[in-house]
Amino acid sequence: MTRTILYQILIVVALVLGIEAALRIAHTIRLDLEKEPSWFRYAADVGWDRRPGYSGDDDCDANRTFDENGLVASEGERLAVKDGPKRLRVVFLGDSNTYGACRETDETYVSVAGRLGPQVDVINLGMNGYTSFQGYKALLKYGPSIRADLIFISFNMNDRRFVLGPELADSDAAFRRIARGDLFQRLSEASYFVWAAAEASTWLSGRSVGIARTMDDTESTGVRLDKVVPRVSLRAYRDNLNNMVRWARQNNSAVAFLLLGDNPSQTKSIRDGLKRLAEKDHQGAVTTLEKAKDDEEDFWFAALARLYLSKIYVETGRSQQAKDVLSMQDAFFSLVGGYPIALDTDYHAVMRDVASEHGIPVVDAASELNKHPDVFWDYCHFDEKGHEIVGRMVAEAIKAHLQKVDPTR
Repeated sequence: MTRTILYQILIVVALVLGIEAALRIAHTIRLDLEKEPSWFRYAADVGWDRRPGYSGDDDCDANRTFDENGLVASEGERLAVKDGPKRLRVVFLGDSNTYGACRETDETYVSVAGRLGPQVDVINLGMNGYTSFQGYKALLKYGPSIRADLIFISFNMNDRRFVLGPELADSDAAFRRIARGDLFQRLSEASYFVWAAAEASTWLSGRSVGIARTMDDTESTGVRLDKVVPRVSLRAYRDNLNNMVRWARQNNSAVAFLLLGDNPSQTKSIRDGLKRLAEKDHQGAVTTLEKAKDDEEDFWFAALARLYLSKIYVETGRSQQAKDVLSMQDAFFSLVGGYPIALDTDYHAVMRDVASEHGIPVVDAASELNKHPDVFWDYCHFDEKGHEIVGRMVAEAIKAHLQKVDPTR
């Protein structure tokens, strides 16, 4: 009898403890779900995108407000207006420079062009870390509902950044993998069971199954630069530009290309080295590029300097040095890639070529910004003055387009 009562007491205690544990887990999950959401979200169709309905600061503490469709809220409101005179609808596809990294919405070159353009509604689809492949996917996603009259396309830096293998290059499969990784990450943050399984997997395999919570969360590793590949190859870059142009033409949208490039101060040593190489001054080229590969202040282009050095060493019969220089220790990389492994001019040449094939105007803002290197605050991003310069050039291109389609304006 006593033993039966003891068993019953133990059962009751176990039930109470079980209920308590379940309630604690449910409360923790609820608190996790109520955490302030990030300004972006991962998505299987485009890799990552602006978070619909978000209002607050982004990773650079710039305020952003997006509507229920993920568009800049003020721009979405203008699109919803049906009455009034006909206005030109201009879409901008691009990366963080188009998005306006570390700039408020009204300081971006897109907003500047919108203020200067006559009867123009601008729609900024730029996104941090985007490549031309993501630009094409964003066009497929948003294009049908926006119905743009004119589309500006500007991609360069992220296409050239290295990834550790071909399977990590931009593709539909890579984006689906990113979305699955994010889902598992969120589950592990909300569930102790999933978290424990993830920790066990990491301990057993030595690799994390999660995903970065910001796009620029970095890791460092030793890499062989002859083994890495760009997120978007030159051939794929050409294909992506052609795909965007074809889509635009099939949907009655005009297209213009916008050239943006690297900080000229940070790439000066590399360009000087290549100039010396073209002049057959191999030793001068080596000396200049050696400085670039070891420059701790301008390390962003160190991988590129090493790749050019390796080619020179091969040409001059120094095979061991050619091999050694391609080994890079503590190379930083993130979800959006590592260092660039091609010059901006290589991808500029492809964009100009595609523009020539299709009769598309090119706004060469890169050359203009190179005259004002002080506007750059890192390897490729520019300040409010730089956005003003680019915005004015884009506004002139919009006016030229209007004159072409309607000479009475």
